[in-house]
Amino acid sequence: MAQVGELLEELSSKGVDLKTLQDNSEFITVVMHASQIAVRNHHEFKKEALRNAIRNVAIGQTIDDAIRHVFLDLIDTFAELHVRILRLYQAPPQVPASLSVV
Repeated sequence: MAQVGELLEELSSKGVDLKTLQDNSEFITVVMHASQIAVRNHHEFKKEALRNAIRNVAIGQTIDDAIRHVFLDLIDTFAELHVRILRLYQAPPQVPASLSVV
């Protein structure tokens, strides 16, 4: 919860109106879901992903409720290797033309 507080301070300093967040049921749901996952984990990469999920909802970058729920559950389920593989697929390294097989 301390990290959520720090995130809220950061968002407030960037102009996010915290008063609107306290009445935002979507934001509250994500904070509660993410907090429950964070309590069960000691992995920093998971806590970072959960903070990012909370941050995105707070700044209005939202996705469908069902997809968000699945995403948060995947954070809980995945190992760090899974996340590294996903990051690789998100931004694959550039292969020099001289090494290209095609």
